[in-house]
This record gives sequence, structure tokens and C-alpha cells, in this order.
Amino acid sequence: MRKIGTITNSADENGEFTNGHAAVGKKNTIFYAEWFNTVQRELVAIVENAGLTLDVNDDEQISKIIDKMSSVINHYRNYGYPQWENIVSYYNGAVVYHGGALYLSLINDNKFVPGTNNDAWQPYIQREATEEEAIYGDGSTQVMTPRRGFVE
Repeated sequence: MRKIGTITNSADENGEFTNGHAAVGKKNTIFYAEWFNTVQRELVAIVENAGLTLDVNDDEQISKIIDKMSSVINHYRNYGYPQWENIVSYYNGAVVYHGGALYLSLINDNKFVPGTNNDAWQPYIQREATEEEAIYGDGSTQVMTPRRGFVE
């Protein structure tokens, strides 16, 4: 990204736009296509890097991307794991939150919906099983471990 001052010498001392001041001979900033093209390329890159196609009928694509990013950040803050997104492929070992449950990716370049393909995703083991869960075999998201013994 460039400031306007890298393109024209009519910018102020900080390389920023100026309205000029005729009384002291200071010109207003001259606008060149080069600067507008720089800004346009930056905005296009944001949309395309988000996996979207430019849409001449949608003047809110950048805003929607920012909203989505905010949602993902809030999800991390609240749950500690990313929410599964259909525009992302996940690597082997990635953990995502989807449909109220956590899932572990078993393959690289995983684009399957969690919970729909047992070869691609498995429920993520989040905690140790309680004694009752271990005895009765309840649950599929707990693990049994010799770390803690049960006393009769």
C-alpha cells in the first residue's frame, strides 16, 4: 500500500492529502490514476483472498468480510476453537466447532462437513471420562486413561 505522497509531490509533509492553501502558495493534492489503482488493487485482493468473486451488484463485500472475521474472532474468544467454515480446507489434526460439537480432522485438505464422513472427521475428545461414563460406556467424546484410577 502506498500513501499519496509516493505518487505526487502535491501531498503534505506527511505524504497525505491536502486541500491546499492559495494564500501561501500551497497546492491541493493532485489525484493520479496510479493512486486510485493502488487502492483498487488492495480492495480487490481483500475480496479475492477471502475466496469471493467480485460482484458489481454488491458494494458491501469488504464490510461482509470484516463482519465474518469479527465473527470468527468472537467464536475463538467464546469457545477456544474455530467455527467450521465451508470455504476453508482443513489440515490433518485441525479441531473445529460445528453443530454444537468439536471435531478433529483426520485428513489434509479436508473440505467435508464435520459429522458427515467418519474417514474425514472424528469427534474431538475434549475430556476424561467420569467413572460412571467409563463403566457404562456413555459418550464418544471422552477418553479413558490410566492416569486416574477408580477405587471400588
